Amino acid sequence: MWYPNRPQWLAIWLVVLLVVAIWLGSADSSAFAARSLISLLAVAGLLVWTLFRPLRAAAQSRALSTSAPEPDIESSPQDGRAPLFQGTEILLTGVHGWLGFFCFAQLFIQPLFVAWPLVAAFRASETLADRLRELPLVGSVALLTIYGVVVGIALARRTSGAVWHAKFYLRCCAVAMLALIPWAFVTLDSVNAGALSLRFFESVISAIVWLAYFSRSTRVALTYGEATLTAGPTHTQTLAAAVGICALIGSPAIAMRAIWPSISQTWIVYGPMAGGFRVMLPSEPKVTTLASNAIVITRALVETPSDAATFEISYFDLPSGRKVNADALLNAMGEAVVRNTRMRLHDSRAISIDQFSGREYLGDAGLLRIRGRLFLVGRRVYELQAVTRTYATGRQLEAADRFLTSFALLPR
Repeated sequence: MWYPNRPQWLAIWLVVLLVVAIWLGSADSSAFAARSLISLLAVAGLLVWTLFRPLRAAAQSRALSTSAPEPDIESSPQDGRAPLFQGTEILLTGVHGWLGFFCFAQLFIQPLFVAWPLVAAFRASETLADRLRELPLVGSVALLTIYGVVVGIALARRTSGAVWHAKFYLRCCAVAMLALIPWAFVTLDSVNAGALSLRFFESVISAIVWLAYFSRSTRVALTYGEATLTAGPTHTQTLAAAVGICALIGSPAIAMRAIWPSISQTWIVYGPMAGGFRVMLPSEPKVTTLASNAIVITRALVETPSDAATFEISYFDLPSGRKVNADALLNAMGEAVVRNTRMRLHDSRAISIDQFSGREYLGDAGLLRIRGRLFLVGRRVYELQAVTRTYATGRQLEAADRFLTSFALLPR
């Protein structure tokens, strides 16, 4: 049985008090408080596990020293070597050491600190397109986490085939992380994609190291049998798993391309007869009208959820009989856009088209990057707006620029 000494009891009670304090102070259910609580619980578990190991090993050593028979001197090797201590292998048997840490990581660290934050962010996504875009990462990590928990339980219980499943799980992890690197560069900007790809590569290296451990470890051989070191998934089984993982990662992108328009397809020229303009769009827009205070606003919208981009152009005519100051009107409309979208403005400057006044603005609203242009042509107001993600790739930024710069007035 384990009897902690005074320093050990002090460490344990300090952790318990911190856990209780955070638990009582997390009434607002803040993410920070919840993660801090989980972190301290994990630290407490590691503390108990770490303190228990040497004491248990010492107890086993004492038991062996009292029960081991006297060595037979006559049967000892004659080459001068000392006889091997017969009970040494018992200390290397069981789910302890690095093997125990691997099980602990699969049962607690991976679900709490890797999978759960991703699933929480996935559930917070507002649109179906956002969820489909994040599904390759969240889906693969969630499935691997579930498989990892099963592997951890099987290893802890020393069930038949546990080491085989551990090796197969690690191969699947390596394949999934390698397959997610191209996904990151297609979905995210170069900076975030590079940082995330580095973490994926680190996971690949970790999987390779653990594969080597399960193929060479003395503890694994003594705990599960020496035959488990050489037994493992075949190349055909690994290839089949790789195909399935790549299909899981690639299928959401294919589905999004099939359901929604994309900026990669052939663009069209949109120019309604009553609009007096033409502009390039990824597909035929959805047109709506809204009447407000004797003003009829016509709005043409194209959404490309697969690329996380939106393109919108709207126009309306000002009431006649009122003198209009172009600069004042455009400034007021720009301020209204900033106020209504709660945008953090980065740039705002005066522009023109065919000698008509205009204004361009650029800003961020949460995870959205908004770039727009306003023009006053006679008594008609045009507003163009391209919305992308703040982590938009170069392809998405080029599409926004193509949309805005393609706007042209038709001869009256």
